[in-house]
Amino acid sequence: MGSRSLTFFIPVFNEEQIIDQNLQAVVSAVEKVVEDFEILIIDDGSTDSSNLKIRQWCKKYNKIRLIEHKINLGYGAALRSGFSNAQKELIFYTDMDLPADLAQLSQVLPLMESYDLLIGYRINRQDTL
Repeated sequence: MGSRSLTFFIPVFNEEQIIDQNLQAVVSAVEKVVEDFEILIIDDGSTDSSNLKIRQWCKKYNKIRLIEHKINLGYGAALRSGFSNAQKELIFYTDMDLPADLAQLSQVLPLMESYDLLIGYRINRQDTL
């Protein structure tokens, strides 16, 4: 496990269908690579049950914190909230649909010893309009 601390944050807007499964994947992946971490969920004004599900996770797992926007402010505002509320040395963020392979955290975090910033992106995007 790494000795550096990590804030892992995820912007959320109406993601109730995938929160439980994907948040479990995030917790499992982060626990494998670093001991000192926090997981921030930025709820950007969800109108479904996302907020309720996130609150349940916060109650059962003290390393998860909910940051709430009472109304939808947009993706940029959710990112600003994540970065401004991060309390650990390193910051990683991804979307709740987990477009990145979280197993790669173990390969990425050691690179932070040599680089100030690492940016990942999907080579073969499959997004629809």
